[in-house]
Amino acid sequence: MEKIKVFLIDDHPMIIEGLKSSLNNTDTVDVVGAAINAFEGITFLKNNQVEVVLLDINLPDINGVEVCGKIRNEFPDIKVIALTTFNQYDYISEMMQSGASGYVLKNATRDELVEAIHAAKANKKYFSAEVTETLLQRSGDTANKIPKLTRREKEILALVAQGLTNQEIADKLFISILTVISHRKNLLTKFEVTNTAALISFAMKHQLL
Repeated sequence: MEKIKVFLIDDHPMIIEGLKSSLNNTDTVDVVGAAINAFEGITFLKNNQVEVVLLDINLPDINGVEVCGKIRNEFPDIKVIALTTFNQYDYISEMMQSGASGYVLKNATRDELVEAIHAAKANKKYFSAEVTETLLQRSGDTANKIPKLTRREKEILALVAQGLTNQEIADKLFISILTVISHRKNLLTKFEVTNTAALISFAMKHQLL
């Protein structure tokens, strides 16, 4: 089987040498080159065949997120894997939005890194275990922010979204207008918003409508 051609972009020469030595000692990966900044990296990609780029986020000339987007735009057949020490949700999210195929921390084992490279080559996503935990934690935090609504609040929310006035909602549900106003205030408080437009926007974003 032909080895996967991998290119490294990292501003630490010691890390580059370590990765070269480790990955070239496998049966399936061939490190065809390396660069210590984005400019050198892009120049190499224009003139050489590369299938997967291992990209550090913290580069001296251009942010790795921008570099990832540039590579994916200019060389759509090349897959990019973030290889970094940053395990923050914002970095992970930005890299994936820029077209990265994976996000691996620098404390990963060689086997993990090889697995990530193969996944990228097969058009699959790969995340380090710690990165997956960060994503799940963020997902859980977001879920916890969604307020619990009563059946009546859900009814009123749906009617508010339809553009009905307080009086129209009261007539439709056979309740007093003061009760409708009270429920609307409760909805604004629960959603932590100050107006109806923001209320509807939040509800739609979290699929409550």
